[in-house]
Amino acid sequence: VADFGASWCGPCKAVRPLFASLSTRYKDVTFVHLDADKLPTLMGDHLVDSYPTFKFFRDAAEIDLPVVGADIAAVEQQLRSLL
Repeated sequence: VADFGASWCGPCKAVRPLFASLSTRYKDVTFVHLDADKLPTLMGDHLVDSYPTFKFFRDAAEIDLPVVGADIAAVEQQLRSLL
């Protein structure tokens, strides 16, 4: 699960600890945070224009629809549906 965000984004800051808590509950899933200011090309490559955006990948391929916004419940629901 990739969290596309930015250090200056208020909703990104608010959801970050909740995203981290998911990583402790789903040990078989890799969770990464990607900062727009440090990786702007990656944001463009993945067509991310709103923060936070959560995308789901399996074997390096994007699967299912992203969750846009700081809705960690939707992220967990999506994650459960993919497991």
